[in-house]
Amino acid sequence: MTYHDTQTPHEQKLETAMKDAFYLYTHWPKKLKGMEEFSILRRFVNDQIETAEDGSFSKIRDGKELNSRTLPSPAEPEQTFRRKAGKDH
Repeated sequence: MTYHDTQTPHEQKLETAMKDAFYLYTHWPKKLKGMEEFSILRRFVNDQIETAEDGSFSKIRDGKELNSRTLPSPAEPEQTFRRKAGKDH
């Protein structure tokens, strides 16, 4: 579990998690793509990940590219980013 791993840098753990999410998105069975869970995963991947021209994982979007409509976590689809008193939340 990456939460308890204090040896791996945060950035590396984040990239691993994002690549895992991208893998799930690209390998989701066609017959299950109507599920709400797939819709949430698709939104998360489209918001957070840039793809290469061939459709492969390219990179995690820079935080400056994210806006208040960006889905920060597929575990909480109602959660959004916001700015209050000049600070991002």
